[in-house]
Amino acid sequence: MTEPTTMIQSINGDIDTFGDIHFKNSQETIADEFFTLINRRGIVTIKGVDSKTFLQGQLTCDVQAINQEKLCSGGYCTPKGRVIGNFWLSQWHDEHLCMASDSGGAAALIKQLSKYIVFSKAEAALDSDTACIGIQTNKIASVCGTLFEQLPAGPEQQVINGDLKLLQLNEQGLYELWTPADKLSEIWGILNDKLHLANSSHWDRAIIASGFATVDANTTELLIPQHLNMQLNGGINFTKGCYTGQEVVARMQYRGKLKRHMYRVSAPSLPDSGAPLFGTDGEQSIGNMLQSCRSGEQQEGLACITVAAVAADAVFDQPAGQQRQQLKLLPLPYDIPADD
Repeated sequence: MTEPTTMIQSINGDIDTFGDIHFKNSQETIADEFFTLINRRGIVTIKGVDSKTFLQGQLTCDVQAINQEKLCSGGYCTPKGRVIGNFWLSQWHDEHLCMASDSGGAAALIKQLSKYIVFSKAEAALDSDTACIGIQTNKIASVCGTLFEQLPAGPEQQVINGDLKLLQLNEQGLYELWTPADKLSEIWGILNDKLHLANSSHWDRAIIASGFATVDANTTELLIPQHLNMQLNGGINFTKGCYTGQEVVARMQYRGKLKRHMYRVSAPSLPDSGAPLFGTDGEQSIGNMLQSCRSGEQQEGLACITVAAVAADAVFDQPAGQQRQQLKLLPLPYDIPADD
């Protein structure tokens, strides 16, 4: 078991006053291409002959569709359709799957999975010995070509070389490079010759700009998958069959009217994850913050907000009558339907 602080110190990093990983000689200005250590990463491993069969009946994504080349995003819901945690699901092989999530979300995932996995020939555990490096680049061949003979073929694809794994998350040039913690310094040195080193908040900002929310300890079981735009970014498979919470998720998709979506927002400062947001009048909440990060002199984040409040351009961090600031909407890389 490798402690996160030990991992961070091995590459000359420390935690700053904002809770972000800061590196000496890192680039403070926002760069188009960079690498950094992903902060607050939690990996849940599922191992055993029943791994895929067990997860197929639990998760929103099609577990049977992933393989050593293909990954997907997904979520794990309560019977009432509330998202316990969301993740990128990948595998080393058919009997060793990984759910990469926020550390708080991973703790909630392992707690829930452990209730049911005892009836399967599989085991769930937290992986504390893998370091996850975040990379943003349009030149992945020049960055990782010496580490991998082949490269991911496109979004939601991966390649494996021994105990190294390279995952391409999306079309925006976001990659994760997984390495054993005891190899982190070696891999770090190779990347440092290829890309700008950035603080971890740069990765957080890139993930937020991609429109992928991360459920943490404050937002677990708060929202249904559609409130996280999972129906828009591929996190739900509506043809795979039954899974925990499927009835609620499907009913909303085919019979319900979705009154809230996830939007990208900014302000000089943003509330903590899970905090309520407010409209023009009254104290009734019109949504919740999901996550945020620093972006220059501002903060950017993702929030679940009512369609009505967005249409009225009236989203605030405090109720009416209190000192408050208005949140500005920023674009996402995908379209949100005008009317569900």
